[in-house]
Amino acid sequence: MLPALAMSKSHPTSSLVVLGLGLSLLGSRARGAAPSFEAFGAFFPACMLCASAGIAGAIAARAAMVRAAAAAILPFQLLLCTAIGTIVAILVWLLFFG
Repeated sequence: MLPALAMSKSHPTSSLVVLGLGLSLLGSRARGAAPSFEAFGAFFPACMLCASAGIAGAIAARAAMVRAAAAAILPFQLLLCTAIGTIVAILVWLLFFG
């Protein structure tokens, strides 16, 4: 039997406390509405801007790798470009909406 399961049978309150603390850390601050910005007279969700910036960042990273001849050297290029795009999207979110 796993030690975690054995502990949960003997001390159910401690498991509930740990579960409650974990769930409380997953919660976020509610602002009342989703962050949005106005463009061309309409309101767009901020996640669309961040996703677009992430896609552009991934495309730019791929173009830079091909131009620098690193595409033949680096393994897992799809994973690498996806990670770079995610980092760009998160940075845009933090800079403009965080």
